[in-house]
Amino acid sequence: MSMTKGERRRQEIIDVALRMFAENGFSSTGLIPIAKEVGISHAGVLHHFGTKVGLLEAVVHERDAFASLFEHWFASRPGLEPIEHLVEFAEVVIERPMVIKLMTNLVVENLEDGSPLRQYFFDRDQRVRDLVAGRVIGAQQAGLANPQSDPALVGRGVLGFTIGANAQWLVDRDDDVLRSLYRNFSAVLMSTLLV
Repeated sequence: MSMTKGERRRQEIIDVALRMFAENGFSSTGLIPIAKEVGISHAGVLHHFGTKVGLLEAVVHERDAFASLFEHWFASRPGLEPIEHLVEFAEVVIERPMVIKLMTNLVVENLEDGSPLRQYFFDRDQRVRDLVAGRVIGAQQAGLANPQSDPALVGRGVLGFTIGANAQWLVDRDDDVLRSLYRNFSAVLMSTLLV
């Protein structure tokens, strides 16, 4: 389905904002440079998004944000398979450096109470932790996972590992090291989870 001129312009603004927010951070990126690169006025950006925060929310919600990528990838596999094959998610990360960079920068910029996306990241992280914990609980109920494992801690561990490994990868962009980190973490975690 073809987009209208306004929809194309809106998408172009989001694409430019994604790149600029990822490169410079949200706080250090003004609407005027975004508008200038798109070839419209500052008022043109405001017409589409209302405020800078409105643009930020559109970028986060309309692009493949990290948690959305992880949630969809994780949910598409049964049982503990996503934990066992966590290395496959490294490829998702490697294919989307700009999105991973944007999400990493935005998390850091939204740690304080009252930050525009603090609640978004809190809710996002809770969904990911719950998703992982739910799989561990299911495996425990089926007698496949160690009943002594704490599902909530496993959920926090998986989320914390992925965020940390991805941040390290952004620094050195060593794809093989990222794959090895994911593979090793998965093997260690599975060795403690399986009965």
